[in-house]
Amino acid sequence: MSSQQIHFDIRHGFLPANDPLTVLPEAFSDWEDAAQNLPKLLLSDRLHVLLQALPPFPVATLSHQAEYERAMLILSFLGHAYVWGGSQPTDTLPAGLAVPWYQLAQLLGRPPVLSYAPYALHNWRRLEAERPIELGNIALLQNFLGGIDEEWFILIHVDIEAKAIPAMASIPAAQAAAAANNPDKLLNAMQRIADSLKSICQSLARMPEHCAPYIYYNRVRPYIHGWNNNPSLPNGLLYDGVSVWQGKPQTFRGETGAQSSIIPALDTLFAVEYEDDPLKRYLLEMRDYMPTEHRVFLNQIAK
Repeated sequence: MSSQQIHFDIRHGFLPANDPLTVLPEAFSDWEDAAQNLPKLLLSDRLHVLLQALPPFPVATLSHQAEYERAMLILSFLGHAYVWGGSQPTDTLPAGLAVPWYQLAQLLGRPPVLSYAPYALHNWRRLEAERPIELGNIALLQNFLGGIDEEWFILIHVDIEAKAIPAMASIPAAQAAAAANNPDKLLNAMQRIADSLKSICQSLARMPEHCAPYIYYNRVRPYIHGWNNNPSLPNGLLYDGVSVWQGKPQTFRGETGAQSSIIPALDTLFAVEYEDDPLKRYLLEMRDYMPTEHRVFLNQIAK
């Protein structure tokens, strides 16, 4: 997908323009059921058997972006559950999961791994449709084990993305004001960005309210690990049936807030330069996991 084909409306920040789709069509009902039962499956000894028994995932019947994102959410959660949900991690993903996950990743332009987009950006619903996207009015669509700590950890990120909307929407105005040498309009845009960042910090400071470090580290974090430089999967993950990789294991990073586009957008706006060190290379690598339209927006700012 080329940047010329993408028309990204930053007025919604990096959240989807419409609230995420909550369910796929009937043809995906077995997969939807597996996803909704995932917390129960992870506590059973039948997780692998039941996921392997699912019918073929009909990727070709998906018809629009919201369905692609919903499908990516389901396959990403089930894929990571399959890898990390047993007594020991598995280094091979069966074709029934691997092939549709790869196909969908190709459609979306990002790797077949759980990234920030399905984990947070497309993983929420409003409790009351007319109220804002904010803590107190949002709930997750999908969990691994479930529980308040996991729910709160992800919802804090959704709230941060919502709080960032004024800042992201002000970036084009700030650049236009600078280009026109209009200090008053530039100052107004900078003030909106500053206020937005203050709100973001206030949201992040609420993390300890319902997410305990011990629970996060032992019950939330394990399922979002990837298979790049991971000692539990030193050779990566084999995606069985994905012929383009010729039976070679792949190494992808797992989900992280570093895949959010908020800070990269502001760094790009202000032309922040990083030292050429491993952290810079890691942050640049994280852009490969962002939605295509977000990467396009970052490139547009840079121009």
